[in-house]
Amino acid sequence: MTTSAEGSLDGDTLIAAMLAALPYRATEETRPVLSGITLVLGSPLEVAAGDGFRMSHQALGLSFPLEEKIMVPAHSVVILGHVFAKTPRTPPTTADSLIPIIIAKRQLHMALTGDNRVRVDFGRTASVVINLIQGNPPDFLALIPKGEPVLQSQLFAPQLEAAVKRVRDIAKDGSGIVRMVFADGKLTVSAKGEEKEISATMDTLNTQGEPERTALNHKYVLDYLSGKQGIIILSKHSDTGPVVFQYQNSPRVLIMPMFVQWGDEKPAASDKTEPEPEAIEETPEVEPEEEMESSLAEQENGEEEPHPEEEIAVAAESAGKKRRRKATP
Repeated sequence: MTTSAEGSLDGDTLIAAMLAALPYRATEETRPVLSGITLVLGSPLEVAAGDGFRMSHQALGLSFPLEEKIMVPAHSVVILGHVFAKTPRTPPTTADSLIPIIIAKRQLHMALTGDNRVRVDFGRTASVVINLIQGNPPDFLALIPKGEPVLQSQLFAPQLEAAVKRVRDIAKDGSGIVRMVFADGKLTVSAKGEEKEISATMDTLNTQGEPERTALNHKYVLDYLSGKQGIIILSKHSDTGPVVFQYQNSPRVLIMPMFVQWGDEKPAASDKTEPEPEAIEETPEVEPEEEMESSLAEQENGEEEPHPEEEIAVAAESAGKKRRRKATP
């Protein structure tokens, strides 16, 4: 097969990054360009994945001699991980002790070949040829917030996980939403149901930009925190933009916030002359922020005319921000 570009890469770094991005891809078969892992080739090589509500991104200290974006199917990533785990290390030819052999990086050779295919060679023991996902890859890099955050907080991951688990049962009755309020060096995690409200307060290690607040889906937060034992950094750049999570050398994860009615917010002014009944605060209606999903949908469809489902999402977004339920006379 004709080779358009090829190069040697650190397999330990690349395979680990691709496997770490798998939980954040879309699982629906109707969204093929979001169901795989996107590799942004060039220097540096970057790995990204997203499902419209969450996104994973990691820039690696690797380079490839061609600037291009390719989409690797999720099943192929699993196969690459399996074959790589079974591949023996190739010891340095000049090793004079066991230490260089033990810490030696496992190199792999990657080549873009044929018609939309990639071949990965694991030394001389195995080769995997992958049919890439066809289409235009989403521009994940454009969704990453730029500039200084309005809020940045360092949190101990097990404490945050315990706080979210404490309120999740009530959160399930309130569209799965957990509210986070940062003030006075503390984080208050709360949830509201139809007739109940619960909260948990924890200390932050260091917070800049408080007081601030956000609301997130509890399942997305718990999925991210699972297995993390150290300090995470939570950053917020705007009220409608994604909340960014960073943990050590793992991928940076973006989670879109949820629109909620906070207790100190006044209902929107009405154009009618007659006064309307007050909004019911106990069971506020909420809408997820659609910015990331609509941006990825536009990139996926590549059409100027919106899809009917997107029109519904946009209409729901604009109406959902200040939607109120009228009281029964």
